[in-house]
Amino acid sequence: MESSALPTATSAELMKKSSLKILPVRNGERPSTSVNGGHKQISDQASPALWGELMYQVFSRPEIYQGKTHTQCADSFALFYVDKILTRYPNCSLADQRDQLEPVHIHGVFDTSLHLILELNHARQVCKQGWGEPNPHCTNEQEIMVYGPRDEFEFQIVLELISDSLNYIYKLN
Repeated sequence: MESSALPTATSAELMKKSSLKILPVRNGERPSTSVNGGHKQISDQASPALWGELMYQVFSRPEIYQGKTHTQCADSFALFYVDKILTRYPNCSLADQRDQLEPVHIHGVFDTSLHLILELNHARQVCKQGWGEPNPHCTNEQEIMVYGPRDEFEFQIVLELISDSLNYIYKLN
């Protein structure tokens, strides 16, 4: 393991920490994505109403607040911790290590996907089960895109993945 790698856990350990007992396979085809001008979802986005509810639910959490992302995704909304400013590990923030700790950002209403960081085995499982894909702009396999939710079932899964990311990164820093 490289010195910059984050600690890993088994899938069983991850499921103990998550309210998801098992991550189901996502139904349907994967949406189209683009890497031009940033990693974006270009088909099968969440409805504006579902995206708005996701934003409301996420930013209603007392331990985080909304800010401007430090990444190249100008239309993204960053999740910042109220009580954690900087990171101790190089690969646990979407932003540069010198910037504020940013474990998750949600893309705007015309995209609706999000990027987050998960424990390595969990990130791989999310991608394998069809919920997301690796970020092609990163060498860190833990930073992935999660597709925008298309319905209430997917909405609940995406909320749980955001919680998993926030909990994982918070415990590291």
